Amino acid sequence: MKTIQEEFMGGGTQRGAYIGHSVGLEIDEWPVLGPKEEEMLPENAVITVEPKFMIPNVGAVMVEDSILIKENGYELLGSVGHELFEIG
Repeated sequence: MKTIQEEFMGGGTQRGAYIGHSVGLEIDEWPVLGPKEEEMLPENAVITVEPKFMIPNVGAVMVEDSILIKENGYELLGSVGHELFEIG
């Protein structure tokens, strides 16, 4: 059985290259949040953080939060909970 690290953000050629991105006029807008990114997030930018686990032949789980970057931190936008539930 694979470890949780092997399933984080997908697997193989389907692994996501980043965990979040800026929100604007395009899909997956720059800057993005990822292990190879060094660009600073500008103040007042809205970004989405969307970690996911995808296990072939089992299913997937994804949480997506939008946050506002502030001078000394961030503000979580929205109020959707993170409870785990099963469909089906």
